[in-house]
Order: sequence, then structure tokens, then C-alpha cells
Amino acid sequence: MSKALPMLALEGAVAGAPVIAVWLVLDRVLAGDLTRPFAVAASGFVALCILMFVFANRLSHRVLWQVQSTAVSALQARIARQMRRIPLGDVIARDTGSLEALMSQHSAAINFVTPPALAMRAMVGPLLSAIVLFFLDWRLALLTCAMVPAFGVVMVFADRVNARMLQRLVVSNEMLSARLLDYIQGLPTLRSLGLSQAYGPVEDALETHRRISLSTVTALMPIVTAGWIFLDAGFVILLAGGGWMVLHELMEASTFLLFLVVSLVFYAPVTDAFDLSSQLRLLQKSMSRVGEFLAIAPLPEPETPKLPVSLDLRFQDVHFSYGDKPVLNGINLDFPAGKIHALCGPSGSGKSTILDLIARFWDVQKGRVTIGGVDIRDIAPELRSAMVAVVFQDSYLFDMSIARNLRLAKADASDEELYAAARAACCHDFIMALPKGYETVIGEGGAKLSGGERQRIALARAFLKDAPIILLDEAAASVDPETESHMRQGLAKLCAGRTVIMIAHRPSTMRHVDQRIEMKDVLGRDDR
Repeated sequence: MSKALPMLALEGAVAGAPVIAVWLVLDRVLAGDLTRPFAVAASGFVALCILMFVFANRLSHRVLWQVQSTAVSALQARIARQMRRIPLGDVIARDTGSLEALMSQHSAAINFVTPPALAMRAMVGPLLSAIVLFFLDWRLALLTCAMVPAFGVVMVFADRVNARMLQRLVVSNEMLSARLLDYIQGLPTLRSLGLSQAYGPVEDALETHRRISLSTVTALMPIVTAGWIFLDAGFVILLAGGGWMVLHELMEASTFLLFLVVSLVFYAPVTDAFDLSSQLRLLQKSMSRVGEFLAIAPLPEPETPKLPVSLDLRFQDVHFSYGDKPVLNGINLDFPAGKIHALCGPSGSGKSTILDLIARFWDVQKGRVTIGGVDIRDIAPELRSAMVAVVFQDSYLFDMSIARNLRLAKADASDEELYAAARAACCHDFIMALPKGYETVIGEGGAKLSGGERQRIALARAFLKDAPIILLDEAAASVDPETESHMRQGLAKLCAGRTVIMIAHRPSTMRHVDQRIEMKDVLGRDDR
């Protein structure tokens, strides 16, 4: 910025300099003594000003765009880190559209290009013009600036309207983004229900956004028009007052002509203040949304991490609630290392919550969860992450190649390691049958694969991570019998010698478990 601002100031200064040359040429023309050398010199001066303007503009904007791209990228990376560090509930409680807006809209609203350029153009040119005008004739200079205070009052009012209206516009834009994402993701369901032509939430969001956008423009246009009228009135005052003074021989006609020409340079950039106000208010609202998200307290990490002495898992007097809804009330559980443990019970009984607490997606409100006698909050995050692998009921795959999806678990994994993990998860054969094998891009969410294929790749990812603690959240609950058979083979290999905690309903799943935990209103245990 320190390099760009002087260039912006130079740009603003030379933007109005050709007007001086025009005045000098007109003065010579009116006096009848314009010479060729003078006209050539004036033309050369104008050409020099244009070259300086282009040079200053190019250099300043190159620097500003570098600052802009660096700042936006850094902020987006910080938001992404915050999403990984805060409790998962604080993330999923927000609309997908608002989260997308944080990353793509609000963070990108940091504008180091337009506001500085507008500010310099609105200040430097008029300020230099005012200095020249007061130097030539203070009387006409006062007439030129007569309506500036009134314009300032209009600007204050416009800024307040901007602050009020843009807040509503930002919120409606987030809601529209959320509803559009819902519509796109749910399009197959909507088509099956015959609703693809009309979907109420999207239509309501579009209408709300249209109404708020229109009301914003409607509220601002009279104010902007008033500002223009005041500035035009200033030119009328200059024209009338200066003409009267020339008629009464109180000043030279050439001086009056200069004021008429320079006033154009004086007034034109001032109107950029309207755009500057809108830009700054929009930036303020966007940064407020980003600031609110970054202010969410992350999960605390230990200053002096401790090392677990074993892989035994234990819940000690654990309490946990989702808002005002209690889920776990002082439960005590033991999960001995190297055993397979099954959590059974109806929906909402806390099974998934137990897995989430072990993975530390949330922290307990009371009590503690330990691994090897150490509270998981006292274990270094890198070690804790390496110790636990999770296979969800509907695991997410990213819009990239299968190989890159697998290497999320182990970035430096060799091809041979990928193949071994895929074979263990019974998915190597179908991967090799794809057009590009492991380099096949599988679409957002793995949309180009079947549900069973996605689950087996997620299982291969867990194999590749090679964590000693495995959490299975109904990993085979929604697949067909043939796929389930393949997954059972893979799960048997994955669970061997590891501490496994699974959510299970099917008898076939619980056939070989070492401990079965029935979760009801009060936790019971039936060891096997």
C-alpha cells in the first residue's frame, strides 16, 4: 500500500492537469496571440500528463491487486482453519449458503483496489483544484465551493441509508445463496415430486432479494440526485456570480474562463464519494459477518500435551447437550483396547454423539473422555487425529480423483499403499474398471459413483490412515446386500487388532462384537 498510495495521488493530480493547458490555449486564442510553438508545447504537456496518468494507474493498480489477492487468500485460509477448529455444532448450525458466502463473497469483499482509487480521486483532484482557484481569485473560489457543505450533508445522510439498507441486502443475499444450494442439491428429489418447475423457498428468496434490492435503490436514488443537484447549483452560482463580476469589470474574462474549466475538474471527482460510501459500507457489513464467525471460540488445545499410556477409552460422568436438549447425562463407559464395541439403541439416544465426542467434534460440558487415562482435550491435536479414523454412514468424497481422495488420509502414500488399502476395502477391482482408474475424477460428493462404491472408498481411506481407534457410524447401513458383503470383509480386516466402536442395528453386524451397549434413557450394558 505504501507504494500504491503515492501513485494514486499522482494519478489524481495529473488527471486534471490537462485542463490548465486547455485554459492557457483558450486564453491565447481569445487574445489573438496563439503561436505554433506554444500550441506544440501545450500538446506535449497534455501528452506527458496522459503518459504519467497511465504509468501511475498501471503501477498503483498492479500493487493494489497483489495486496488484494494476498489478503483475500489469507482471509479465506483463516476462515477455513476456523471451520476446522471450532465445535462442529457451530458450523452445521449455519446455513450452507452463509458459510459459502463467508468464503466466496464476504472474504472477497475486501477491496484494496476500488476504495483507495475512489478516495484519492475524490480528494486529490478537488483539493489541488481548490488550491489553484483560491490562489487565482478567492471570491470565485468561494462561489465554486458554496454548495460543497450542502453536498457534505447529503453524503452523511446517504451514508446512514447505506448502512441501514446494505445490512438487509447482505442478509437477503446469504438467504438466497442458501436456498439456491438447497434447490440444486435437492433437484433429483424435487423432480421426482414434480416440483422442479416451482419451488416455494427459492421463489420466496428471489422475491425477497428483488424487493430489498429495489428498496435499496429506491431509497438511495433521491439522495444521489439531491447531491448532483447541489453540485450543479454550485456551478450555476459560479456562472452567475462570475458573469456579474466580468460584466462589472471586477475581473478578467480569462480568469473567469479558467474557473469555468477548472470547476469541471473540481466537481466531477467529488461525486465519487457516493460510490466510496457504498463500497465502504458493504466492506464493513461483510467484515462484520466474517468477524462474527472468527470470534467463535475454538476448541481449546493443551499448552503441554500429554501422551496416552494405552488405547483404552473411557467416559467418566459425561454430560452433553445440544443447546437446551440434553443427550448424555452423567454416563460412564469403558471401551477396552483391541476390542469391538457396538452401540445399539433408537435414534436420538446418543450413539452418534458418543462417536463425535471421541473424535472431538465437540467437547463435553461436564466430565471427561479419556484415551489411555489422558483427557482427549490434553492430547496434542496432531496425535489425536492420527489415533482416530471415522467411517460415516454417508462418507463424503471430494470432486477430485480417487487417488487424491484416498491420499487425504496419508498425503505421502505410494501407489502400492493405495492399491493395498483399496484391495483390503474390496474396491480395487471396480476402481481399475473405471476409464482412468485411480485418476478418475468422481464429481462433487462422489456423485459419479454408487453409494456402495463411495462407502468402500471411504473404508479404503480409513485403511490408509491406519489409525488404532476406528469409529464406524453405521458404515454399511444403507448399502445393498452384495455391497454389504464386500464391506463386511473389508471391515473385518480393518477392525483386526484395533479398538473399534460402531453403531449397529443389524444382527449380522453385532455377531462378532466383544461388547454390546444398549442405549436407552438410562444407559445399560450387556457384555458378551
